[in-house]
Amino acid sequence: MFQKYKLSVLLMISIILLTYSNPVYSLENTEQDVEQQSLDLNTTIETALNNSSRLELAKLEEKIAETKYEQAKDVKETIDDLNLSMTQPGSLTNENVLQQQVLPKKINNELAKMNWELSKLYIDQTRLSVENEVINLYLSLLELEEGVQLANANVERTEENFKNIKKKYDQGLLSKNELLDSEVMYEQAKFQLSNIKTEQKLSIQKLNQLLGNDLNQKIVLEPIQLNLNQNVPDFKNLIENAKKNRPDYLAAQKSYEIELIRQEAIKNLVSSKENFIQRQQVNKAEIQLKQIEEEIIITVSELLERINLNQQQFIIAEKNKEKAEESYRLAKLRYENGLGTSFELLSSQISLREAEKDYNATKYNLLRVKMQLEKAINMKLFSVEEE
Repeated sequence: MFQKYKLSVLLMISIILLTYSNPVYSLENTEQDVEQQSLDLNTTIETALNNSSRLELAKLEEKIAETKYEQAKDVKETIDDLNLSMTQPGSLTNENVLQQQVLPKKINNELAKMNWELSKLYIDQTRLSVENEVINLYLSLLELEEGVQLANANVERTEENFKNIKKKYDQGLLSKNELLDSEVMYEQAKFQLSNIKTEQKLSIQKLNQLLGNDLNQKIVLEPIQLNLNQNVPDFKNLIENAKKNRPDYLAAQKSYEIELIRQEAIKNLVSSKENFIQRQQVNKAEIQLKQIEEEIIITVSELLERINLNQQQFIIAEKNKEKAEESYRLAKLRYENGLGTSFELLSSQISLREAEKDYNATKYNLLRVKMQLEKAINMKLFSVEEE
């Protein structure tokens, strides 16, 4: 029985050693010999746009829509010529037949023109979407880089405190609970650092994918000046810009106009029942247009409120960070001079760590909400400038 247990233990140890020594699965090995790439924000955006399959597809759809519009226009011109010839003296004119031939061509021409115009807007929308995705990742990586620096500083603080408390514990001046508290904080700080580095690695891989790089390409991002105090346009202008730039709103608007044209064109050609059905189509298109307009108004209103709230939160977080830094400085000074307790020191350290995280998060959250507003109206509003 003992021999079987011994063999099982040896087998398990062998498996563990093979798993962690095998170069195929080594995390470090996957990152060796990868050249480091330095990027600024503008270069990152330009590279992502050039590599975007979504943008390439949107441009292809625009070319197809343009070709279809040209075809529809040619057909309409042919029908217009037929219309002219049938109204010449001596021709046999059947107005109903003529209208039934001309009307679908006119509507198809309008639809093709609308689709072409919208496809051009979708290119702009796709471009803005890719830009926002890149900027969001860029900001996230800058935020994570700051987070790594803060986490490193926290590891150093907790390690220093742990060593000081252990020294006093060894001298019999502190209880074991106080020692364990400081040790737990030190281990938590190391775990938090490891967690942030993992998140940083995953975000780099996402950005590399957008850039068409190898996933493990090492990237160094140039810092940027985060302009947090840019003025936001007033509500009315934002709504008007959204109506001019949102493809879904413009499509609904054009659909409503086409249904009105169809209603006017067929009112004397079809039965009262078919006219009734067409009026319902007009009403439906009008309701859909109003629904999109209401959605725009609600979304823009909510985002403006969130921007205002985030600006206030950022100011508060900045003040709390300053206060926490001073509290920790005083607590450390008192502890080193024998006037404070280890509990006070550890508590101030926790407060400082939370204040730093909150400040870092609110700063970048404010910028992200502003980008969401840009996406909601399909228009660039704010600049993110390089230092």
